[in-house]
Amino acid sequence: MSVSYATIESEIISEEPSCQDILGKANEQLASLLSDNTIHPVIAICDGPCQSALPSNKLITLGRCEHYLCFSCFGKVLNTDGSFGCNSSYCYYQDETSTIITTYANDYTSIDGSTCSAENDYDDYPGQNEMVVVKLVLIERNPYNATLRVHNEIEVPSRLNTREIIEILLEDKKRDSKTLLKVGKLYYLHGGSGRLRKLKDFASLNLFDIPQVKNSVFFVLDTIGHLNNQPVKISFE
Repeated sequence: MSVSYATIESEIISEEPSCQDILGKANEQLASLLSDNTIHPVIAICDGPCQSALPSNKLITLGRCEHYLCFSCFGKVLNTDGSFGCNSSYCYYQDETSTIITTYANDYTSIDGSTCSAENDYDDYPGQNEMVVVKLVLIERNPYNATLRVHNEIEVPSRLNTREIIEILLEDKKRDSKTLLKVGKLYYLHGGSGRLRKLKDFASLNLFDIPQVKNSVFFVLDTIGHLNNQPVKISFE
């Protein structure tokens, strides 16, 4: 038996490549890569609404903010000077008056400027004793005087007061909730029409008074009048 083990061991050892063989193959592969002058792209994430993972040669780098946009997301925001802007929802340099000129592939909602209370004819409301996800988009100006969208969300009981929840979401982002609610306009997403509706008297409403979309209640607090004079599309993701 010992001879058999010795024979097997010697066969295994003889099959292992030497260090010189490994180094030689590595040098051959390196020489091949250098000789064809090929640039091999890396995988990166699109900063636009699609958030797709793509090879770097399939992404466009914007000069001012250095965000990466794929060919599908690029060209959907038009700046006031006629150039194409960035449509990343977290871009600090997004032009305040940029408009979206085509429809995104993922879920967006357009803006309706009409004033109303919570809809009474829409039957998809949270129950009065259930947990509901509340999503808020705060529209404000950043230190560069550009439009900034701040996202936050929380899961809370539907019986809680709407104003109190908005205050919690704002204060979680280190914002002065009382000032912002005083100067801003609050909108909610109306699932039946797929539009945002201005919400008045929300201090007297509970979350179960607000219609939900995809098992969530969506709010937008506009503190700079961004939604007043132009159609805007907002991603809640």
